[in-house]
Amino acid sequence: RSGAARTFLRWVRTLPDDRVVGHPELAPAAAMCAVLVGEGEEGGGYGSAEVVKLGLPLTALVLFVAVLVEVPWWKCIGLLP
Repeated sequence: RSGAARTFLRWVRTLPDDRVVGHPELAPAAAMCAVLVGEGEEGGGYGSAEVVKLGLPLTALVLFVAVLVEVPWWKCIGLLP
């Protein structure tokens, strides 16, 4: 392991909250790193199989909600043409 997930997680924790909010891609990336850093029984976290087993369906669910719920809502309130 290269330790990249631990390094990224440490870096995100040093950022002020308004910076993390200003860059919405940081929070989900940090959450995944937090899952991966604790990977395995010795780390007290999820193993690779569990990450894939839970991550793939949840990703599909988010895409489903974004396309079928959020996009029509954004059009309804005028955020999208």
